[in-house]
Amino acid sequence: MKFKNRIDIIENTDIESAPVMRRVGATLIDFALFFLLFFLIGLAVRPIFNATTDMVNITTTYQHSLKKSGLVTLDTPLSQDYSNIDEVKVTLNSVEETRFASATYTFYTRFMAENHATETDSYDHEWYLVNILKIDESNAYFVRVVEGSVDAHILASSDVSTSETTSEEVPTYDTFLPTGVALKSTTTATDVQTFYRTIYSGAIGVFNGFEFVREYRDILFFESTLNMLVAASIVYLSIPLFLRNGQTIGKLIFRLGLSDNHGYRVRWGRIVGRAAIFFLVYLFTLQIQPFIWLILTFVSLTMTIFSRKALGLHDYMSFSRVVDLKKSIIHEDVHAFIAAHPPVENMVDNE
Repeated sequence: MKFKNRIDIIENTDIESAPVMRRVGATLIDFALFFLLFFLIGLAVRPIFNATTDMVNITTTYQHSLKKSGLVTLDTPLSQDYSNIDEVKVTLNSVEETRFASATYTFYTRFMAENHATETDSYDHEWYLVNILKIDESNAYFVRVVEGSVDAHILASSDVSTSETTSEEVPTYDTFLPTGVALKSTTTATDVQTFYRTIYSGAIGVFNGFEFVREYRDILFFESTLNMLVAASIVYLSIPLFLRNGQTIGKLIFRLGLSDNHGYRVRWGRIVGRAAIFFLVYLFTLQIQPFIWLILTFVSLTMTIFSRKALGLHDYMSFSRVVDLKKSIIHEDVHAFIAAHPPVENMVDNE
């Protein structure tokens, strides 16, 4: 039994780790194929979603509300009666920082007032001053003014204290002020900038909290996850199971293959496990948070470059490795390796 255990851990010395650049090239080809399939599957799946869900109406409601909200950048302005709403396109899902205040005011006093007003929340001009600008609170940055008085600020006034800023470095902020409102003399440019960021983010939070927004995003998430799962299964599971040595199309082109962590023939169970790990660790994080995906990709590439066997993150997790088929012989198991490398004494006896 001890002898068997010793045999089980013998490394296959007839293999060589895949060169990093060829491995990167194979990865890029596989990613390109994955995203192509993701797009094509999406084209095929969308009609099914439209037929089985109320996707068309949900999408229309979401897109129209997004354009009306004032919280995004449009290629052309909406008409007062929204008659051109289907022709107008969203060019950016936010607005420039110099429009945070005016966008927030529009969102509450027009969009919310027209669509979500209640007995307690009228979302009119006065509601905005009290609930968003907090104008009646002692620590507010704004004060009420009588229009036409000598102390009144005109709309778009930018008079603020510059005690915290210099002429060379003045924060960029929206100079919009609602009618009848002025900035306190103690309010600084930094105060205004920070406050407008906060209320704009709050408005986005209110919009995202609507049921139709959550329903729209849930359907999109489910659809894109399904597309991703099918595309990933083809590229990283079905093809490697069909080709020899667990190859993807990219690995086939660059003459690379898979072995287990000791250098022997990789079995179907390990290929399935590797594909599952790849999907969960990389592709699912790409779906949830692209920044996490970038970090994991960087970590995996760094590990591949500096580890002794050129193992990436998912290689370690799946107990497999990528080898150079040009310079490697992947034996079926340890017994096949021993048969190909008989002990020296046996060779002498045979002579």
